[in-house]
Amino acid sequence: MEPKPIGLFAPKHTSRQILDFYHATEYLTNVADAQFARDTRARKKWLDDACTRLKHDHKGPQVLIEQMQGFLAAQQQSDPRAKIKAALTYFHAPPAVNEIC
Repeated sequence: MEPKPIGLFAPKHTSRQILDFYHATEYLTNVADAQFARDTRARKKWLDDACTRLKHDHKGPQVLIEQMQGFLAAQQQSDPRAKIKAALTYFHAPPAVNEIC
C-alpha cells in the first residue's frame, strides 16, 4: 500500500507538521536496503547518518528528500525504485516538516 503524502492532509487541519521518527526510520531503512544492497558498510553508514540528521538537524528532512531524489534518478531496478518512491511520498510534506517526534 502506497502511503499518502502528509502534505495533502495536514495543511487543511494544522499549521504545524510532525514527522513520526519511528516510521520515518522504517522508510529510511528501506531506502538504505534499496540503495546499498551490495555494500553493508555503506548501507549502515548512510542509515546512521540519515537517522542522526533526521533527529538533530531541522533541515534534515529536506536534505534526505534531496538525497533520495538523487538515488531515485540513478536507480534503474524497479523494486529499489518502488522503495525509494514510497519513502519520498512519506517524507514529502510541503511546507517543510516543523518537528520530529
